Amino acid sequence: MIYLCLAHMSEEGWEQKYIKEAFDTNWVVPLGPNVNGFEADPVYLAGYIEQVGTGTNDVIDRCLELGLRKPEFRQDEDFMVTLWRREGVASGNGDVNGDVNSLRGALKEIYLIVLGNPGIKIGQVAEIRKKSESTVWKQLNELKRMNLIEYRDSDKTGGYYAKK
Repeated sequence: MIYLCLAHMSEEGWEQKYIKEAFDTNWVVPLGPNVNGFEADPVYLAGYIEQVGTGTNDVIDRCLELGLRKPEFRQDEDFMVTLWRREGVASGNGDVNGDVNSLRGALKEIYLIVLGNPGIKIGQVAEIRKKSESTVWKQLNELKRMNLIEYRDSDKTGGYYAKK
């Protein structure tokens, strides 16, 4: 065993203050502000990261200042995931909260394809976009959920139409 340092109590009793604080704040576990400070402060002071605990609030504040929705944060295994929900998500009654102008990327491309090709089939959309039918199917369903397109007629003879 290699000791990194020997346990030592100062003559002044500074350590007692932190032990009392840990008990008073119910942080008698191997985490908390003292551990965060021990681990993160040297990295912050060296300029490698921002102050611990400020990034999330800064992101939220900046989004709100710019008129954007508040992002959602989720821990997935070892990663923090940030979600920005787009405008235009259908509410429970089928109304569209946004409009076609809020569409971006693949959803906008597919919507424009359907708009310009009434009755188009999933295979045709997949061929135009050079994507798999399963990928296109998911995107078409998202547009249907947003109440921007609809599928008319039977499974064999039907197709997708834009709602205007």
